[in-house]
Amino acid sequence: MLSRIRNYFLNKEGPMDRPEFIEKRKAPRFAVNIPVNYVSPLTQEVTCAHTHDISDIGIGLVTNYELPSGSPMDLKLIMLDNGEEIRAKGKVLWSKLNQENEFRTGIQLDYNCIKAIPLTLRSIQANLQ
Repeated sequence: MLSRIRNYFLNKEGPMDRPEFIEKRKAPRFAVNIPVNYVSPLTQEVTCAHTHDISDIGIGLVTNYELPSGSPMDLKLIMLDNGEEIRAKGKVLWSKLNQENEFRTGIQLDYNCIKAIPLTLRSIQANLQ
């Protein structure tokens, strides 16, 4: 078992080595939990969610309900270190049920909307304090 884990992390037995795996990501993603507020395209009410992961070109969002593909999104990421609200605009690419009453949603961001590495580092630092 340990050798299998070691091989996975050495990229000798990981999912990217499978012939059917095609990497579609154009930017690295960082698993980070950042609170998010947005106006729901369904109810027009301010709704709370959180990120699952972020990159310079997209956000993996966790919501309480499915969002329609193609819906424009105006997000406010709430930074935990100082409460700063960082605006990000984009559109819903996909939304699927993750578990009961929890949906994973892929948001494609408008060009140069956020810088993922500084946001990730700030989130990590805030969680360590």
